[in-house]
Amino acid sequence: MKWGFTSPSEFDRKGRPMQSREIASFWRFISSAIDRLIVCLDGLDQTELDWRPLPDANSLYVLAVHTLANTEENILGTLCGQAIKRNRAAEFMA
Repeated sequence: MKWGFTSPSEFDRKGRPMQSREIASFWRFISSAIDRLIVCLDGLDQTELDWRPLPDANSLYVLAVHTLANTEENILGTLCGQAIKRNRAAEFMA
């Protein structure tokens, strides 16, 4: 099973391969989590985004940047085989 397609005969009416249920389930979970993250941060000003619960903890902004970069790396890089240039250290300096 490469790329989640269960058989070559599973195509939609336009000839595109259909997603497996497993991929669709993972995508629903991932996109829902990203949507919830965005909703939580929407409307916060820069001071609120930069808030840290402890001096050595990551800010809300840093956590969001890291989460999105990790998602991009795993979906586009790992699953789709695209070259991703990620500077993980810089994510924690945001």
